[in-house]
Amino acid sequence: MYYPEEVVEEVRSRADIVDIVGHYVQLKKKGSNYFGLCPFHGEKTASFSVNPRMQIFHCFGCGKGGDAIKFLMEIENITFPEALQKLAEQEGVKLPEYHMSAEDRAKRDIKTKLLEINKKAAVFYYNALRSPNGKKGLDYLKNRALSDETIRQWGLGYAGDSKDTLYQLLLKDGYTEEDLRASGLFNFTEHGIYDKFFNRVIFPIMDANNRVIGFGGRVIGDGEPKYLNSPETELFNKSRNLFGLCYAKKSRKDAFILCEGYMDVISMHQAGFTNAVASLGTALTEEQCRLLTRYVKTIYLTYDSDGAGVNAAKRAMPMLRAVGINTKRIESKPYKDPDEFIKKMGAAEFQDRIDNARNSFLWLMDTEKANYDLSDPAGMTDYTNYIADRLSDIPEALERENYLKAVAREQMIDEEGLRKLVNKLGQEKLEKKNVFAKNVYMQTNYADRPVRGQGYANAGERYAGGDADGGIGGANGAGAGYSVGSGRPRKKRETALMKSEKQLITWLQSKPGIVDTVKNIIKPEDFSDETTSKVLSMVYEGKTTNQIMDAFRDSDAEYEYVTAMFTGNLVADDADEETFRRALTDVIRNIKGAALNRQLEAETDPAVLTKLFSEQSALQSFSLPENL
Repeated sequence: MYYPEEVVEEVRSRADIVDIVGHYVQLKKKGSNYFGLCPFHGEKTASFSVNPRMQIFHCFGCGKGGDAIKFLMEIENITFPEALQKLAEQEGVKLPEYHMSAEDRAKRDIKTKLLEINKKAAVFYYNALRSPNGKKGLDYLKNRALSDETIRQWGLGYAGDSKDTLYQLLLKDGYTEEDLRASGLFNFTEHGIYDKFFNRVIFPIMDANNRVIGFGGRVIGDGEPKYLNSPETELFNKSRNLFGLCYAKKSRKDAFILCEGYMDVISMHQAGFTNAVASLGTALTEEQCRLLTRYVKTIYLTYDSDGAGVNAAKRAMPMLRAVGINTKRIESKPYKDPDEFIKKMGAAEFQDRIDNARNSFLWLMDTEKANYDLSDPAGMTDYTNYIADRLSDIPEALERENYLKAVAREQMIDEEGLRKLVNKLGQEKLEKKNVFAKNVYMQTNYADRPVRGQGYANAGERYAGGDADGGIGGANGAGAGYSVGSGRPRKKRETALMKSEKQLITWLQSKPGIVDTVKNIIKPEDFSDETTSKVLSMVYEGKTTNQIMDAFRDSDAEYEYVTAMFTGNLVADDADEETFRRALTDVIRNIKGAALNRQLEAETDPAVLTKLFSEQSALQSFSLPENL
């Protein structure tokens, strides 16, 4: 069933979300919003908010959010058409019936076609596993101790030795060669067209909405490559998806377990650890880290216990920390991975490992001990210097002090001596960056201008030092290591920037009179990621909140992420104009300052650097007009 946008908007405009939600949740008014206990996760303190002005709901605990239609879909576990029909019936709106014509189907975008192709391919592989020719694949999965229910739940399949069976099947179903080329499921060569996957167990890769967006294949026997993934397509970007996320998000747990491979995730879910996910055949990416922030604040790393797994964990820790996620390390030794551990020791023992997982920083300090001869005073000195160096990278003073005390206690190092060394190294790093920034600045013929507040550190670097006027700080998508002109390190840098962006979008939607002023200063490309940038563009185009949210309805994760952008502090409603003007000025400075720092980080052209320096200097004294 298909309903055009104007029909959906008509039904939605008739409904009052407070009344709709009030049938399921006891709401109490606080300020301009209503609050109650979230019906989608267990809680004792009300974090579920309903905004009658924007006609949206949002839970600050689990992240669920959306309009009245989305609420009915979630609370009743029904589809969009069913929720729309239910809402229309409640509001006395008669819905016209629309069925998609053959012509409409022909015009559907490539993503819709690719979803259909992938679904048919998944069924093809699933059935092949259960055919006589699929015995090799089924035997492999049984030997890995997977149950029939697990194999069914994950839709596991098999690609045999046939050359083009799937290709010919899809051609008969009416798909064009262009469609099939775009799917990434076939190799187009001068010698012919071949199915990409053969002699492999197939793992369907699903997005957060349970839609098949790609496939992974594990070769049967000793062929190469051992694992093969679908290539990048209009649907599938392996850097922005996680294997098992569609199941893990339903666990409603406040932490995820991050594994290395598909089998680890599936085995852990089978054993009851339904919050396990894995990256898709590549090292963890920044996009995946940001995706994880939409669901949890803690990640348990359970990468393999071999050298490669240890290095992967070391690389993942700072990336997750940069987006505000705490990490702990689960130790699988003496076994290689959690799959092997659970098979040998059982789920109860693995739960014990989870319960005793170590803070990742403390685990790293222990792991690095093997690289030093601690029986030699020189080796112990080098090891202490390594610890101090890592501690000096922690920007927040309280957090740094807590880790310093813990490491000193665990490694039996003199606490005061370690503290002096950390402060010394932090100051040295800051001075080196000051010198570097000054030298680059001098090369742009601006030697007579001060250099304080410029961001020239490598991405992700954090320093313990800082001066009263701002100093030099690391710059990474989230913004400078130190606030421009503040001298104080930002707490949870990227998270703070995301909050500023969300706040700006909330204000722009609630106070459209400021749009033209802000539009001349903040551009969509100044925002830190693709989704927020797209939302800002739509706000500038004058789209309503519902129109913006509807543009992301195909993805639950993005839809809820976007909904949260409209739930910032409505200081515009309860503060005088001067207070709001100052608050808006600060938010603009934060966002623009972070954008300039990112550009400075990547730029090498002296002329462009000069222009960016000028903009950054002007930003420090920027203020909005008194009458917006």
